[in-house]
Amino acid sequence: MTKGELYAAINSERAKINELNNRIAVLKREKEELTDTKTKLESLASKFEENKNHSVSQLAETGFMTGKKSKVIDRFFDGMTEKLTGVDYTSRVSGLETAISTVLAEINKKQADIDNCYAQINQCNANISSYQAQIRAIEEAERRAAEEAARRASTK
Repeated sequence: MTKGELYAAINSERAKINELNNRIAVLKREKEELTDTKTKLESLASKFEENKNHSVSQLAETGFMTGKKSKVIDRFFDGMTEKLTGVDYTSRVSGLETAISTVLAEINKKQADIDNCYAQINQCNANISSYQAQIRAIEEAERRAAEEAARRASTK
């Protein structure tokens, strides 16, 4: 490559680095938004569990009435117990857990993309260093050739 081509390659690598840094900034913002979403989902899951535990506790306090002359109270107690611990509750908890896992997977994907961008930046910097070394070698060869030409001219 000529010096001009090497300088053009260096400029191209620097442009790639700028693009990658912009991409990293976008990915970091997206990752931060996803992290906020994950925190909110975890908080919601925690509150959901707290509310369930509180309701189960309240229901347990009514348990002393079961078995006393009223089938209505027994059915109410059984129905509420099913609502608080049964399939409906499990389905909702599973939905929250799935949402949290999905967001976490997206966060990990964003981080992998960020890491990949940094690796590409490192490669661009290595390329720039290589091109600069080639330029120095060309300039050194040019200097030697000029010195040799000057020496030959002075001996004639």
